[in-house]
Amino acid sequence: MNRPSVAILDVGHGNSAVLFNTKGVIVIDGGRNGVLIDFLRQLKVRTVHALLISHADADHISNASDVLLDDKIDVKAVYYNSDASQTSRAWQGFRKAIKEARRNKKTHAEAQLTTSQTKKMNYGDVKIEVLYPYPEMAASGPGGSDEESQPITSNSMSAVIRLSTPKGKMVMLAGDVEPGCLTAWKEEGEDPTANVLVYPHHGGNPGTHDRVKFAVDLVKAVKPKIVIFSIHRTLHGLPQPDVVAAVRANVSGVRVACTQLSAHCSASLPTSAPGHLTDYEANGQPSNTCCAGTIVIDLSGEKPVLEPGNKIHRAFIRSLNASPLCLK
Repeated sequence: MNRPSVAILDVGHGNSAVLFNTKGVIVIDGGRNGVLIDFLRQLKVRTVHALLISHADADHISNASDVLLDDKIDVKAVYYNSDASQTSRAWQGFRKAIKEARRNKKTHAEAQLTTSQTKKMNYGDVKIEVLYPYPEMAASGPGGSDEESQPITSNSMSAVIRLSTPKGKMVMLAGDVEPGCLTAWKEEGEDPTANVLVYPHHGGNPGTHDRVKFAVDLVKAVKPKIVIFSIHRTLHGLPQPDVVAAVRANVSGVRVACTQLSAHCSASLPTSAPGHLTDYEANGQPSNTCCAGTIVIDLSGEKPVLEPGNKIHRAFIRSLNASPLCLK
């Protein structure tokens, strides 16, 4: 990619994004299903300048270990938050991969990804901002409690990454953040706006909190023009219809795009391969379950520009003769 851009990968149920900055490549979350490593190989990426892990859930870290251990990819630095609550195989594998990369590749490993790291990861014109969590939460981390003695979970401490350029606040990658983040932003006087929002929890439940209220509060704070849901077609029934409805009701003219074609939108799949998708690796391509597939966002202009474009994507959705959530 010859201009600043970020790819939101279709990894099925999970999250992974790759930023092509003017002076480096940054990976944000690892996703699963091998898509990330295949995408990096497809683009002939040999150096990842920073690997950022929002939180320790398997659908965000599974393929991060593959990148750290790949003998043809040099990872310069990895940033993540400690998590005493995690015992999953994916998390243990990630920790071992960090050790191997640190010893064998001299990868810099930093067990903190908070607002304090905002100025440490800039490799060109696109500014990487960590909008949450704040550093005092890392003093305890998941498995501990905050200053109000409320328990901290992996999700409640999920990092929120915003990509900005001199021309605007472009893309927010919200991980699996929960309502406490919105409260903290208000208290800190933070401006969390962004043109594009990669929606947390894949359009599902934010922990034990009301998902519709959270959706309303989140989009009112971020004010996105475009909302992306990174989903698997059938796993967990995402995005939830009431979440999509809340987003559309509270953002005038919003474009909604899902990486895969939700079963809520169409009971049947296209009978032929769609012609609107990008040529990049996508989990849904072999099974023809992509909706927007792997999405590439051009960050070089006044506003972020998505591929596939809105017009051609909507034409595909209308051709399904179904009842898609994004057009209801």
